[in-house]
Amino acid sequence: MIKSTTSSALVSRSTDDIARRAYEIYLERGRTDGFDREDWLRAERELGTAASVASRRASTKGAQATKDHPL
Repeated sequence: MIKSTTSSALVSRSTDDIARRAYEIYLERGRTDGFDREDWLRAERELGTAASVASRRASTKGAQATKDHPL
């Protein structure tokens, strides 16, 4: 049996962030109905990209610190 290692709090927070961004997109479009799925998917992409950039920055800083200060 495979158990999920993802915290439910993390998933919930991410879902809230996606919902918030999707709503912002809806407002930016002038509250035009009928695009909820597209708004959600766009918000996921945007936030996923932001998370990927932050992750890359963190790993780059860690790699640079290791390079500058080898054990």
